[in-house]
Amino acid sequence: MKLRTAVLALVGLLAATVLIGYHGFGDVAAAVATVRWWVVPLALYHAVPVAAFTAALQILVSPSPAARFGPLFMLRWVRESVNDMLPVAQVGGDMVEGRLLATRGVPVARAGAMVVADVTLKIIAQLVFALFGLALFTLADVDTWLLGRTAAVLLVAALLIAGFVAAQQHGLFGIIERLLTRFERRGERPVLAGLHGLQDQLTSLYHQRGRMAAAFGVHFAAWVLGTGETWLALVLLGFPISLVDALIFESLIQAIRGAAFLIPGALGVQEGGYLVLGTAFGLGPDIALALSLLRRARELMLGLPGLVCWQLLEGRRLFAKRLH
Repeated sequence: MKLRTAVLALVGLLAATVLIGYHGFGDVAAAVATVRWWVVPLALYHAVPVAAFTAALQILVSPSPAARFGPLFMLRWVRESVNDMLPVAQVGGDMVEGRLLATRGVPVARAGAMVVADVTLKIIAQLVFALFGLALFTLADVDTWLLGRTAAVLLVAALLIAGFVAAQQHGLFGIIERLLTRFERRGERPVLAGLHGLQDQLTSLYHQRGRMAAAFGVHFAAWVLGTGETWLALVLLGFPISLVDALIFESLIQAIRGAAFLIPGALGVQEGGYLVLGTAFGLGPDIALALSLLRRARELMLGLPGLVCWQLLEGRRLFAKRLH
């Protein structure tokens, strides 16, 4: 782990601890305890949006033999586990998924293009989801200061995403390919070796507009389905809200988490976001923080087995390689 990442993680953990301590460890723990064993089905519900994200990837991978839903679901689970559990700035899991796709017979450059396109569509769909939530939020009687700050964050996010998409359209990965070629001429073997042709593969994918539109639509549906976790968690905590309010809450908290991608697990930022949004929806600080901790509990319950699954897949790949 790099020093900067470690410092960010430590500061984030300290901030989260201070926030929970300020509002009472006992009160927050008591709120979480009311959920009891229901935390298990609450965590398992997350398989629903993961399945939808898998379906979006399946659209991009088809008609390859690697497009079978079951194995792709496992890769998507591993990808999310790596991003949630490890200090990889929310991109390490995407690289792992690309490598595992390549081991299933997809050419390396093609696998890389599929993952890049999938990530791009996912963040665009997330932005649209957040804007949709913000539009609904403006109809509620909330503090204009909060609305203004939220809109500003989403505007910055929109500009960054637009820049990322434009860079892809203007040959970003072609530049990376040329850099890889220079490394190879020096006798070095860069980590991304084998990705020659990535830009062409990506351009080819983007020209398949029907496929891209379908994948985007499924990505958006996946974000919407994530609303169920927030709604169900609040029901279990004894503070039910409408599905519309749950959608607003989920869309904005995901935007906050996305903005804090450099901080491992969005530590501290997520807790602060839950407190601010919780206040807007009439939740007490103990309930808002309990809601945040339930999400973290789900990440642990699904993320740790996901990391084990990743290591088993990598081990099987290495074992098969040695046999040949």
